[in-house]
Amino acid sequence: MTEQPINFVRVDNLAAVRTVFGAKPRYIVSDVASGRHLAVSAVAYRLLAQLDGVRSPAEAARGLGLDPSAINATLRRLLAAGLVRPVGLPVSAMQAPRPAGPVEGRYLFMRRELVELAPVLPMLDRLFGWLFRPAGVALWAVLGITALLVLASGLADGAAFDWAGQFSATEALALFLIFFGLKLCHELGHALALWRMAAAEGLPLHSVRAGVALMLLAPFPFTNASAAWGLSSKWRRAAVGAAGMYIESWAAILAILIWSVSDDPLLRTACLQVAIVAGLTTLIFNLNPLGRMDGYYILGDLLERPNLAQRAQGAALATAARLFGIRPAADLPPLEPAMLAYWLGMLGYRLLVFVGMVWLALRFSALAALLMIGVAISLLLVRPALATARWLIAEAADPAQVKRRLLAIGVGSLAFMALVPLPAGIRADGIVEASGARFVFPPRDVRIAAVTATGDGKGTVLQLEAPDLLGERARVAALQSEALERWRRAADSPEAGSAQVAAKAAEAAAHTLAGLDAEIARLTVAAAPGWDPLDAADYAGAWVAPDRTRPLAVAIGSGAMRLHALVSEADAEVLRSGGGDAVARIAGRADRRFAARITRIDREARDTLPAAALGRPGGGSIAVDPTDSSGRRAETPMVSVWLTAGPEAPMLRHGQRVELRLGAPSRPALWQAATAAARLLETPVAPDSGNAL
Repeated sequence: MTEQPINFVRVDNLAAVRTVFGAKPRYIVSDVASGRHLAVSAVAYRLLAQLDGVRSPAEAARGLGLDPSAINATLRRLLAAGLVRPVGLPVSAMQAPRPAGPVEGRYLFMRRELVELAPVLPMLDRLFGWLFRPAGVALWAVLGITALLVLASGLADGAAFDWAGQFSATEALALFLIFFGLKLCHELGHALALWRMAAAEGLPLHSVRAGVALMLLAPFPFTNASAAWGLSSKWRRAAVGAAGMYIESWAAILAILIWSVSDDPLLRTACLQVAIVAGLTTLIFNLNPLGRMDGYYILGDLLERPNLAQRAQGAALATAARLFGIRPAADLPPLEPAMLAYWLGMLGYRLLVFVGMVWLALRFSALAALLMIGVAISLLLVRPALATARWLIAEAADPAQVKRRLLAIGVGSLAFMALVPLPAGIRADGIVEASGARFVFPPRDVRIAAVTATGDGKGTVLQLEAPDLLGERARVAALQSEALERWRRAADSPEAGSAQVAAKAAEAAAHTLAGLDAEIARLTVAAAPGWDPLDAADYAGAWVAPDRTRPLAVAIGSGAMRLHALVSEADAEVLRSGGGDAVARIAGRADRRFAARITRIDREARDTLPAAALGRPGGGSIAVDPTDSSGRRAETPMVSVWLTAGPEAPMLRHGQRVELRLGAPSRPALWQAATAAARLLETPVAPDSGNAL
């Protein structure tokens, strides 16, 4: 900011409180009428005192022995906070807005103060102030431990969460209303704690404003608790920050206790939802210090390091300044590894938030998801990069050199994204199948006697024991011998009928005996030509029962191994029009990659998986029907793709899960992004089934 052609004057009814923060004096200046607060240093406070509308800012700065050019940032902060106004302008014109910020951010995150809470806080203090006394905190601790124990014992059967699998739009609306009500209590907790902490220090509190913030058009209540800056005790400031979560935890505790004693299923479900919403939002959002929520301000108060985000950004800029060498290292601020790590954490958390927003947007519209991706790229990458570049150029001793380096980095990055091929294709899960393979299941209740090697040492033998089967064979063999003896005696007698009956009995016994012999033969399975005992070796000596979903082993024929993958119907159409190359790896083994080629793509989609291992419960990526006990029925139909492994493939085992990239060769990142965006717009979004938010 250049020297101002007009003067500034303080607004009326300003109040100031001197505090000590981090062993340094600090002044909290507030506008009693509007409730605005601003924390300033002692130098800024003296400058504010000099702004009487007669002296120019430059004259006021020189009177304090300051460089006039060094006060521009302070003037901007005072003007944005509405604590000063230009002389000669009406009061309505002096309401200088805060920096608007990026236009895309303004439409995603908006907030407006609507009500004044100060008049109702004395009444709230009389009703609920006891919660903040030592006895109230002690009662909270006792009830909290009790509620946790009750919840842990009551959730053992898992039936309490049955409502989560039957989620519809009505339940979603009810859950949001619960969330909004909890957040109202949360924000009132901040206001009440601020009222009590200010009273404890004798700090006059003229205004506590509250309103509604919009995030992706969803409303959230908030309280402006910036007056807590005036508290001299960091513990009281932290108590104001934690008060909302404290009140929310009371709601969760009471809900759990009611849930434990109620027999009404609707009331129990509502109580459990209250407890879950309060607990999850507290742990994931409010207590998280990486976003500007309660945890962020609590951490700053306890460390006595306000504006952690700005400090972290400063550490990142200092690191960039050293990497670019904009000035000699001695002239640069020292590195702060802790602040740099905190900045990286904040960046990762913001990225995670935007990923969640993109996922939600994709549930409704592909175009909305693309717009959200564009906003994320702008706010997390483009704008920070441009701001950093401008700062580096402005601070550099040799701006031309920095510009050349930035240009080289920009051109190199674009060239990399436009020219360097990166792995592409359609991701799919598959399983290794051997032609002619058959699973070995126990024929009856048997004991695994041993899993031993064959005589040549190249195969494996699974030996099973069934004492009741051997006893049954001995009994049938005895019946056969008895029937044969009766037939011989009857053949020598004149009674032909008795001989015929005995012959039929001997024939039936022989037939039964043959079946038992065949079953006994199945108790020993040798490698011919391949064999995989699966987990049978771990159960040697154990008894097993027939189970058609749990084979003991697999006998592998002489056919070649093939890969059986599943893709969506849309991806199958892409594969039919593209190439047949693929890259595969054994699941969980990044070092076991090999080439494969698509040999066949089925025309019809089916919802039956070739193996339960391809479903999410089995470690795969395919969503399965939760009501299917076998875990092999997909929620949406999938198309089978068959592949053959290349000659450099490692030794494959029947039943192994493989991860594949199908169809497309390696392409540059920009090409892949454009193709993915086009496919996303062409693919219709399935209507919401009501089973998820």
